[in-house]
Formats: sequence, structure tokens, C-alpha cells
Amino acid sequence: MTSRILKLNIAMTALVALAVPLQLPAQTYTTFDAPAAIATIPNSVTQSGVVAGEYYDANFVQHGFLRAADGAFTTFDGPDAQVTVAQSINQPGEIAGYYRDANTVYHGFLRAVDGTITTIDPPTSIFTLAASINQGGAITGYWESPAAEPGLTTCFLRAADGTFTTFSPPGSFSSNCLAINNDGVIAGYYIDASIVAHGFLRAADGTFTTIDVPGAGTGGFGFTPIGGIFQGTVADAINQAGTITGFWVDANFLMHGFVRAADGTITTFDASPNSFTFPGAINPAGEIAGYWCDSAFNTCHGFLRTAEGVITSFDPPGSIQTFPNNTFNGGFGTNNQVSVGINPAGAFTGSYFDENFNVHGFVCTP
Repeated sequence: MTSRILKLNIAMTALVALAVPLQLPAQTYTTFDAPAAIATIPNSVTQSGVVAGEYYDANFVQHGFLRAADGAFTTFDGPDAQVTVAQSINQPGEIAGYYRDANTVYHGFLRAVDGTITTIDPPTSIFTLAASINQGGAITGYWESPAAEPGLTTCFLRAADGTFTTFSPPGSFSSNCLAINNDGVIAGYYIDASIVAHGFLRAADGTFTTIDVPGAGTGGFGFTPIGGIFQGTVADAINQAGTITGFWVDANFLMHGFVRAADGTITTFDASPNSFTFPGAINPAGEIAGYWCDSAFNTCHGFLRTAEGVITSFDPPGSIQTFPNNTFNGGFGTNNQVSVGINPAGAFTGSYFDENFNVHGFVCTP
């Protein structure tokens, strides 16, 4: 099973932070839908409240969108694109993401503030996914070489001047870079030859640090209610202080959250007992946004975790929490409430299903 599939299954010293999730106090929720969308899925939010993401039209075609703080939408597509996903936005308004062209080849892209879209592919790449952009315009992600076994990827860093650096952590069989901070420190994960996942940190000087959560499984690949996953550790977000969050999979293929401080201290947590916990983003204050689902993946909720470890669950007004097991709604993705972006002010964004199984975006401000 490839690292690409793990990425798609994830839209992947113990201290449990809180045994029972609390409910968020009153917040200001704004729900929204991209024009002509049947599903709106935000992926990232800036300090000023600008949201970037993807939406599906009536033909189930994915397009990118930018939603300004005043609610105005701009939609866009990559060159000759059949699929466009806006993955990450920085404060200046530059967007990194990926698109699939008419030949079903995936490319990374950079959308400039003026709307110009530049394809970004490492040389010889036959599959590129740009995952994260920092405030200076440096982009990280992963790509596939034609010389590699199909589905096996390696990381890239694209500097603001367009220069590419490609790399893999030591011991890597396949690797994915998922996040970059303003100092150029990158977080991600790799799969080793035993098909076990390991998180990693790549410093700006190219030095690697492997991240393995104590208790993470080493049994390789297996199946759960959400599909096939690897045991091990996945680092998927990093803030300016170098604090990393992500998830780890135990020997029973249950997912738990973790946060790793810059000094290497690892704290594990579950948003609810016996649940799948998916941290998705971390802001400069160390607040983490994500979502959690019960062990059968029937009921899912968003969560926020403070830097002190207090976890609160939430559901946007009008959302529903219970779905048939392993149900997919028109191919939109897993049946969940999702919070995947959080900004420095603590505003978070995500998507949810309503009672008619329509998918809407939201942004919530403290």
C-alpha cells in the first residue's frame, strides 16, 4: 500500500490530556458555500480570516476557492485541470495546492496574490502534491519519480525563487512532507522497508530528526473502519516555535493524537476515549484543531486542544453527528465534522454535513 493512499485516508512519553471532551462555549460560527457548490471543503485560514479550500460542483468536479474575510468568493482551476485543490494559504494570500490535468497527471501549483497560477513540479516528476506554504513563499510537498516504484514518493522543498531541493529521510522507503514553518523547518512522515510509518522533522540545514511516539505500533499495514492505514507515527503540522502535532497508530490500528515540543518532549492525547483522533493544524500559541470519531467511525466531531492540554469538542450549528458506518457522500470523503485549519488568533475552519448530507464550510472565531 502506498504512502499516497495513506495521505488520502488521513483530507495519518504518554500523557492523556483529557478523558472526556468538553463542549466549546458559545462561539461565532459563519457557514458558507462556494458558488454553485454541492460540497465546500475549507483547508486553511489566514490570520486575517481568508480561507482557501476546494469545492465540488454539480458534476462532482473539484475546484479551488478563496474566500475573503468579507465573504467574497474567488474560484479558480489549474491549467487544463479536471481537479483543483487549494491546500494551504499564507498571510500575503499566496496559495499552494495541486491539480490533475486532462491526462490524469497530478501537478503542484502556486497561485500568486494577483491570481496567476504557476505549475510547480520537481524535474521529471510524474505526480506532485504541494502540501504547505510558509509566509515567505517556500513550499513543501511530495512527488513521484518515473524511476520509482509506482506510488512511492519523496519530499521536495521549493524556495520562493523557484529552486527545488528534493530529499528523503534516512531509512525511508517512501516519504511525504506535509508542513513547513517560516524558518523552513519541515514536518512529515516516511514509510520504512517494514511498512511502518515514522514522523520526522527536517531542520533548515537539512538535518533530520525521526519522531516515533512511544506505544506506536510496528505491525505494518492493516485495515480499519476508515480503510487501510499504517501503524506508526505521522507528523502533519508544525508551528513557528517548532512544536509539531500529528497522530500515531497503535497495534490495534486505533489513532491517537500527539504533540511534540521543540525540546523533543512528546505528549499523547485522545479527544475522546477509544476514539480515532486526527489533529490537523497548530497555531503559534500551540492550539491544535482537528476532529475525532468513535471507534466504529459512526460519529465524528471537531475538537480544539489548548497549549495546556484542555480539549473541547464542537459541532457547527446545523450539523449532524451520526452517519452509517463507512458511508461516503457522493465521493466527498469520510463522514465527519472536520476542523483542519486554525490561525494565530484562534479562528478555525473546516466542513460539516447537515441533516440532508450536504457539505458546508465554516469558520469559527473566538
